[in-house]
Amino acid sequence: MEWISIQDKKPKIYEDVLLYTTHNIIVIGDYLGHNTYSAPGKYHVLGQCIPTHWMPLPKEPSPVS
Repeated sequence: MEWISIQDKKPKIYEDVLLYTTHNIIVIGDYLGHNTYSAPGKYHVLGQCIPTHWMPLPKEPSPVS
């Protein structure tokens, strides 16, 4: 998978994705619309850590038998 620039394309609203920010931090978050992104925990609503790129989350692993 490749990183997608926020300027080129935004994720679907409320879709969990990997976000790469201006502070070189990678978090799982989602797009709330109106250029607003959210990430749980420490970066609940990203303010100064502005996402620059995103990518879809990988598929879940197969169940262990």
